[in-house]
Amino acid sequence: MLVEGPRPIGVLTAAVVDSLGTNVVVSDLSKDTRYRLPLLEKLGIETVNSQEGDLRSYTDEFTDGLGFDVVFDTTGHESGVETAAEHVGKGGQIVVVGLPGEESELFMTPLVKGEVDLDTSYGST
Repeated sequence: MLVEGPRPIGVLTAAVVDSLGTNVVVSDLSKDTRYRLPLLEKLGIETVNSQEGDLRSYTDEFTDGLGFDVVFDTTGHESGVETAAEHVGKGGQIVVVGLPGEESELFMTPLVKGEVDLDTSYGST
């Protein structure tokens, strides 16, 4: 599983999923390398700085080229869902938790062709 964004919701999501025994990776930007990514690493959760490393190569290596089964977008950024769509595998699931704002656009063809489920969650429902 990939969790995009190590803010409070992303850290909590990763910690819960990790506690269930699922392999989880958290990705984010260079600005999170001071505190948030090291915090996750102390919890034993794998991280990747997507600005310094190639997230596509990492995804291919981590998933044997299949893409992640589940991607949680907790970034709240308009590019989060698009990034999730690039890294989810065929028949996978994207769960959008962050609010990307009104500027977000998503090209649906890769999701339809990949038979990807797109779900959302807001307010713990």
